Amino acid sequence: MLHTKVHRSYGLARSFALVVIVLQTTMFSACASRPNSVSSIATAEGAVQGRVISYTYASLDERVVSSESMQGRATALAFLTTYGDASLAQAKFLNQVYQHHVPPVHVAVVFVERRENRPLMRLFREALGVSYPLAFADSHLTTGEPVFPSLDAVPTVVVLDGAGQEQWRKVGIATPEELHKALKKAQNGRDDHDAQTGRSAPR
Repeated sequence: MLHTKVHRSYGLARSFALVVIVLQTTMFSACASRPNSVSSIATAEGAVQGRVISYTYASLDERVVSSESMQGRATALAFLTTYGDASLAQAKFLNQVYQHHVPPVHVAVVFVERRENRPLMRLFREALGVSYPLAFADSHLTTGEPVFPSLDAVPTVVVLDGAGQEQWRKVGIATPEELHKALKKAQNGRDDHDAQTGRSAPR
């Protein structure tokens, strides 16, 4: 009897959380018209544009989210939370870009939250129907290590070229148009560099 009650309570809580996320996603267009809402987090000093950045984050599935696994293609990394209109809107915009950008690119969301929130992260993925990898920065939050160089707010989107060099960054919501433009520039810049050095990007 107790097991039945607990199971039913969990089901109701899960359904309620899912409804809340879905309702929030229906309002993302209104959010985009307001000033971007950002939340402050711990930061690291120093400019990073043009520098190769090394990173590894735990993922919700078997896909690896790391500087090594993302090599060879332009990459958009978004640092979000499981709550708030801005993060929900950004996740939807990223899914559009991931599905339609030519040539293909890497996209991943990194939740700046602890692993205890994985059920909410899965609900986030289920409600939005995203197909790119979702990861979380639990180990960084536990050790106090910066989540990403010079990152001080969420949502933030960082675009890297195929070699892992940062080429573009935006604090607040990045629109699909901005993302397409930044990813194309990052890819073209890498292609020009490879042509000059006689190298080809890894596949």
